[in-house]
Amino acid sequence: MIRHGSSSVQFSVYQALLKRAARLLPAGVSVCFLADRGFADIQLMRYLRDELKWHFRIRVKSNAWIERPAKGWKQLNQYPLVGGEVVLLQAVKLTKTHAFGSLNLAMGRNPIGRQVWFVATDEPASLLTFQEYGRRCQIAAELLDEKSNGFQLECSEIRSAIALSRLCFVLAVATLLLTVQGQQVVTAGKRRWVDAHWQRGNSYLRIGWNWVKGGLHQEWRLFPSLSLRGQADPHPAVASKKQTQKQLEREFTVKSFSYAS
Repeated sequence: MIRHGSSSVQFSVYQALLKRAARLLPAGVSVCFLADRGFADIQLMRYLRDELKWHFRIRVKSNAWIERPAKGWKQLNQYPLVGGEVVLLQAVKLTKTHAFGSLNLAMGRNPIGRQVWFVATDEPASLLTFQEYGRRCQIAAELLDEKSNGFQLECSEIRSAIALSRLCFVLAVATLLLTVQGQQVVTAGKRRWVDAHWQRGNSYLRIGWNWVKGGLHQEWRLFPSLSLRGQADPHPAVASKKQTQKQLEREFTVKSFSYAS
């Protein structure tokens, strides 16, 4: 935790954290770094690609400038995207101040909700780029568990960065243990004991939390093993059937431009 007045944090502040995280990861794994617009920093992108050898999907701001070889500079918001349209730019440079490239950009306007996305990637841009970046949105579910759906973190009203760091460490351990319990509950076919939705509606943490409460009050047995699966979720949470159906009905028109020499 750091005391800071903005969501945009300078690369020099968190570089050491990335370096330390890299040392904790198993050797030989492929890492893809996901970040929102507050981390659209070319220093970060260069460090991820050249030093850590990580891939990245980072959302950039609409007023960012890109250089297209032989085509000159252009702001991203000058592309007149219509709903359902995706523009893929391969081998461009980012920002006028310190041009960084070659990287790729996936730009698109959501046909549902009309939100515009600009995502920078070190790998070839495609429709899959949006799906990969979209995994970052799982953070919203985690924040819900940390706040109103679980630990009520904001009710602590702690202002000390050091004290908050210690508290979040405790919550991280609890999150791991409860999430593992939740996954085991679903695997054992007992989800409906603690989650009344026809399809999984609660997070694994919430399911594990309810199972532990059942263990205290109804003498249910806790699962003794700690096994956290990393593959695709076979039972993803569904907020609503209507929202899920809308996501499946999305259609896109794709335009791709390559400026590689």
